[in-house]
Amino acid sequence: MKTVLNDPALVELAESNFQQSQTQIHARTDRMFAWVMATQYVLSVVFALLVSPRTWSGAAQQTHPHVWAALGLGGALASLPIFLALKYPGTLFTRTVIAISQALFSALLIHLTGGRIETHFHVFGSLAFLAMYRDWRMLIVASVVVASDHLVRGIWFPFSAYGVNTRAEWRFLEHAGWVFFEDAFLLVACATGVREMRSTASRQAQLELANDRIERSAAEITRQSAVLNSVLTGMSDGVIVVDGAGAFLHFNPAAGEILGPGSQDLPMSDWFTAFDTRQDESGACYPATDYPLAKAMRGVPVTGEEFMITRLGTAENAWVEASAQPLDLGTEAMGGVVVFRDITERRRMLEESLRARQEAERANRAKSEFLSRMSHELRTPMNAILGFGQLLKMDDLTADQDESLEQILKAGAHLLRLIDEVLDISGIEAGKLSISQETVDVPEVIREVVALVQPLAQSSRIVVRTMPTEEGTGFAVADQQRLLQVLLNLVSNAIKYNVEGGEVCIRTERAGTLLWILVEDTGIGIPEDKLALLFTPFERIGAQHTSVQGTGLGLALSKRLTEAMGGKLGVRSASGGTCFFIELHAAQCPLRVLTERGWKEDAPSPTVTREATILLIEDNPANGRLVEKILGSRPQYGLFLARTGQAGIDLACEHRPDLILLDLDLPDFSGSEVLRQLRRDSRFETTPVIVVSADATPSHIEGLMSLGVSAYLTKPIEVNSFLTHLDDQCQSPLEKRVA
Repeated sequence: MKTVLNDPALVELAESNFQQSQTQIHARTDRMFAWVMATQYVLSVVFALLVSPRTWSGAAQQTHPHVWAALGLGGALASLPIFLALKYPGTLFTRTVIAISQALFSALLIHLTGGRIETHFHVFGSLAFLAMYRDWRMLIVASVVVASDHLVRGIWFPFSAYGVNTRAEWRFLEHAGWVFFEDAFLLVACATGVREMRSTASRQAQLELANDRIERSAAEITRQSAVLNSVLTGMSDGVIVVDGAGAFLHFNPAAGEILGPGSQDLPMSDWFTAFDTRQDESGACYPATDYPLAKAMRGVPVTGEEFMITRLGTAENAWVEASAQPLDLGTEAMGGVVVFRDITERRRMLEESLRARQEAERANRAKSEFLSRMSHELRTPMNAILGFGQLLKMDDLTADQDESLEQILKAGAHLLRLIDEVLDISGIEAGKLSISQETVDVPEVIREVVALVQPLAQSSRIVVRTMPTEEGTGFAVADQQRLLQVLLNLVSNAIKYNVEGGEVCIRTERAGTLLWILVEDTGIGIPEDKLALLFTPFERIGAQHTSVQGTGLGLALSKRLTEAMGGKLGVRSASGGTCFFIELHAAQCPLRVLTERGWKEDAPSPTVTREATILLIEDNPANGRLVEKILGSRPQYGLFLARTGQAGIDLACEHRPDLILLDLDLPDFSGSEVLRQLRRDSRFETTPVIVVSADATPSHIEGLMSLGVSAYLTKPIEVNSFLTHLDDQCQSPLEKRVA
């Protein structure tokens, strides 16, 4: 059968096996010829001594030349092959020398017998012996030597070769013909032997490679088994593997620790009664057929099943979580593997956490109710105190009375701020504080803060200055009203805790996607060991001993508000000044965004001839200016702007607008409430209202559309769509409603 070798490794190994086998045959045959050479040498000498030991010349005698030829030539012909066969067996040179020597030995024996025809058969026997090499070259070498020997001796020594005294120069051809006739058969035998050797080498290579793969696979399986066994042994989870009959194939130490001592020796059929398995602490029975491992053996995988057991040999209860998978072992019955863990401690902690959360929620509700109640109870008398105090202020009072009344009003205002700050912090902690994130023009907020603190700064002789901001880089994502509140607190503190004649600097810095607002003062600074206490509620780090009034809540509230806007509030301080910094996410200038989208401020408007009045209710100045810029291409539209919901309702009643643009996050109440109040007024039942908001929640949009808004546009504004909606609403004649 012919073997096809496609694998290079198999071809290489088969060739190596063939070469090794061939070398062994050559070496073995070399050693055989060493014995043959020695035997031929001894026999040739014995033959010469027996047949013609002496030669006579008259009465004189001497040793026959045949004896000397046997001794000398035979020794020479035998010694070199024997030496090479013993010293260098298996080499091409050794067997070539042996082939030549064997052919010459045949010539020597023919010479010793006087050319007897029987001795010529030694040549054919020698060729048969040389064929044992399975190397056709040795047959050719020996045959050429034999033919050459017969040619030479047939011409000059015919008696030595053929036993005749006449020249026989052509007789060697007949002899060579018979030699090559034998060679033909011997060459076929050699080729056949080589093919068989190659086939054997190929089969051996296949077996060796297969055996090597088997050994490697077995070693890998052994290694993986050792690793798996090590992993299973070291696991804190219990692992049990069973066959289709329920016999344990693996039962790791953790399983024994969880189930109790002796559990490994317990048959699976006794588990249900032995472990007293229950669904919960109430003692509800856990069916034996619902065991995760029992389900897995029926081919049903189980994940995260929880139940209670009693550890074997103890009265200790334990909660167990188990997962199981079917295990196909190639048998008719399905095996299974179950992995389980003791979750008693986890369930205990979960129950404690649940109780703690419930307690915290109850405490938080109680705190909220308390603060709400206290706010009401405190604000009610404060209303009378501050109200009557302001009325008294209008009367003619003496200087002492006026001073006393001023102290009463200041103390009342201070207490009112304290109430508001406590409620704000409480709202943040409860997650109830409303934050409206949008693009805010930070320099505009800074200008508003500076205007608000100027009276305080002038009374303290403090200079408040700002650093110019590069155009278009002062925008951030924040809640404008809350950012104003935080900055106002920081700048007020910088003024109050400054030295007389000091300075406060407000500036912005931008780097990548972040914008910093820095408030720097020239005060005495804050000790480094006190910085960590700055943002603790009611902590004034010694300022309570000064004449500066404060609650200790401002910085704590500012930090929480900044974090609620997705930013950070930090501080650096040294002798001679303190720097508070607000870190916010930077935003692009709305007008720049529109420009990048291809909008041009001076773009020609479509043919819109009718004049219309538009009311924009929006608390963010940047968004207000943006709408003003966009409407620059619609000079026939008049625009009114309201910053609060109530102001928007008042302007609507006063100017009866043709269209209302409404933001939802307003400082006093929500835009949806503004819409409800407008719709309740018969004058605005059909007035188009377009909501412009950053809230893109589908349910919120659907709710407002059901209230009768004409369109709901999400920020950032897409200018062309925005103008299209405005034109659609303003081109149709709108009748003014009578009050």
